[in-house]
Amino acid sequence: MPRAAGIAFEPRAEGVETMGLDVIGILSILVAILGVGVPMGGLALRGIGNLKKDLTQRTDRLSGQIESVQKELRDELKGEIAGVKGEIVGLRDELKGDIADLRGELKGDIAGLRDRIDAVHSEMVEVRMALSDRVARLEGTVFGVPLPDTGTDPA
Repeated sequence: MPRAAGIAFEPRAEGVETMGLDVIGILSILVAILGVGVPMGGLALRGIGNLKKDLTQRTDRLSGQIESVQKELRDELKGEIAGVKGEIVGLRDELKGDIADLRGELKGDIAGLRDRIDAVHSEMVEVRMALSDRVARLEGTVFGVPLPDTGTDPA
């Protein structure tokens, strides 16, 4: 097939060649013809009318196909969005449960630490009282003042 300036020519019977053009090529030719304002005969105008009709039909068909694909994509995305929302709700509820479990554990740990602090405090009070009695006795012995025996410290 001979080629000229990027347009393919297909041989026909009787040796006549026609140009194989796509929709954009047809539109380009129409714009060029109408933009220049070339006077045309009735035959050329009928050909342009047929091209316009064909172009309108193809454009309408393509528009319908595009709208159909867009609708399918919208519906598919709506389904995916609903699925993602469901997953998010599930994760949120799971996190709420985990946080509640952690709070319960922390409350238990805090209560255990309070009990240990209270026990250490009680021991410190007992040690302080025992030491203060012993220190007072030692001070009394050092300064020559005898203290009464309380019976708590055998030393």
